[in-house]
Amino acid sequence: METYKVFTLPEKEGSKKMELAVSRMIRNEINGKVKRGEKLGRINVAKNLLVMGYEVDEVGRITELSVEEIRKLKNRSM
Repeated sequence: METYKVFTLPEKEGSKKMELAVSRMIRNEINGKVKRGEKLGRINVAKNLLVMGYEVDEVGRITELSVEEIRKLKNRSM
């Protein structure tokens, strides 16, 4: 898990804007990591479903991954 240093800027003109910008950047970074984690979870489920013998289109409906992504996974595992 990544950690971020917490800091406060001196109370000068524009420092509140800077603080908000930094906060927004951190929030965006965290949201991006969450989305990547969710995608990795769907990929792992897709791999398991393929091993269990599910068809590519079924895996797509279950995981909401594209058929192309699932075919790539299937080809890599063979």
